[in-house]
Amino acid sequence: MTEENLKKYFDVYTDCWKLFRKYSEPNDAEEFWKSLFEETNELHKKYGKSKFSEELILATAGEIDRIFRKRKE
Repeated sequence: MTEENLKKYFDVYTDCWKLFRKYSEPNDAEEFWKSLFEETNELHKKYGKSKFSEELILATAGEIDRIFRKRKE
């Protein structure tokens, strides 16, 4: 794999980490979830709507949702 391709993988992992870090304290606010949804869509577009980025972004958003649900219990 070329350095350029490796950099693309690094970038999507890094952006997902930043997304997780930003939204790791989920709450009930509609604005919180709307913002998360918008950012996940922007990230997906940024990476050319690739299957890999989609799965990584969805896993990240899913973990944020899991944290939210766990806290509500």
